Amino acid sequence: MRIFTCILMLLSTICFGQKKQVQKIASTVSIERLKKNLYYLASEQLEGRVMGSRGDSLASDYIVNCFKENNLAAPYKNGTSYFQTVNTYKKNLLQSEFIIEKKNLKIGMAGLL
Repeated sequence: MRIFTCILMLLSTICFGQKKQVQKIASTVSIERLKKNLYYLASEQLEGRVMGSRGDSLASDYIVNCFKENNLAAPYKNGTSYFQTVNTYKKNLLQSEFIIEKKNLKIGMAGLL
């Protein structure tokens, strides 16, 4: 019974402590700041944020700066990086052709040809 009581007290302390911490963080969030972040990340300036593009780099840098401003620790490379290394590959589709209602359509790098 003693162990159960200790565990219950420990769990309640953890739960209530987290609730206060979450409330503290939530109180610092504003609609204006959320809009600013959302509008920037969705802006044409970031060119769709395609992986490996200039827009992707701009978005990544913006998010890292937000993390740093909020004192969030870097989770990768023993706390020295905000970026996770992943293996990727790129496949270029120069042109594709398909038929819709007996019309041949070709899609290539320049869009609909």
